[in-house]
Amino acid sequence: MFHVIDGYCVSNEYDNNQLFCNPGCDNLFIEYVKSIRWNSKNIIVEQLLSNNKQNWYLIVAKDDSLKCLCNDSLLGPFTVNEMDSVLTLRDIDTLKMKKKIWRTSE
Repeated sequence: MFHVIDGYCVSNEYDNNQLFCNPGCDNLFIEYVKSIRWNSKNIIVEQLLSNNKQNWYLIVAKDDSLKCLCNDSLLGPFTVNEMDSVLTLRDIDTLKMKKKIWRTSE
């Protein structure tokens, strides 16, 4: 179990790295997490599916900071180009974010 921020965690209990917001939250669950970047207001999720399809998601804080179970927004899935556009439009600087990468089975 990897704690990201507030109640957001990544677990590999079922060997596919699932991002979730506390076990009781039904509206946020992303499987096959390859990497994440985060700060107090955003989480960027890179998903790599078993068929090697890559998706990107953005979690945006509803208020001043991310708070699990407080109606943060989940946007996506996006392609890498769409994700780049969203980050540019929202003025999100990924270089200032924390980062965690998981190895994937090859």
